[in-house]
Amino acid sequence: MKFGVRGKLVAVSLCILAVCGSVSGIYLEGVLRGWFGEKIEHDLHSYTIAIVASLEELPNLDAGGTVHAYAHRMGKAIQARVTIIDSSGTVLGDSDLLPTDLRLVENHGSRPEIVEALKNGVGKATRFSATVKKELSYVAHRYTFKDFHHGVVRVAMPRVM
Repeated sequence: MKFGVRGKLVAVSLCILAVCGSVSGIYLEGVLRGWFGEKIEHDLHSYTIAIVASLEELPNLDAGGTVHAYAHRMGKAIQARVTIIDSSGTVLGDSDLLPTDLRLVENHGSRPEIVEALKNGVGKATRFSATVKKELSYVAHRYTFKDFHHGVVRVAMPRVM
């Protein structure tokens, strides 16, 4: 089949549109991925600050039901994973775990966001969670409970794919 000048112009125009559309799509995907990543990190910071501020309302910070129930309530309210960890790395509460599983969780003291938060006040990381088997973005803030107990509140959301 032979194309005339008009047919060749239409074919070339369609090819140019396809290439421009593809390049634009790739560019926009990168821009949106970066924007969503920044938005998630901002939200995680806000959530951890709010949770740290409200910790003083708890009667105590033990590894028992009070802190764990609190982590579950906060996780449900913000639709994110909330973990409360003491300064030695012991997980006191985690919104994604059952109370019976809490004592089986490994020490979190060496997790990068926890180390950074204990040292500098705030820590962040994006990595695979061995506990919940997902890629997550984390933000952690150091807390002081009733002027004597120290630790970290960490909030996590699935990483933007």
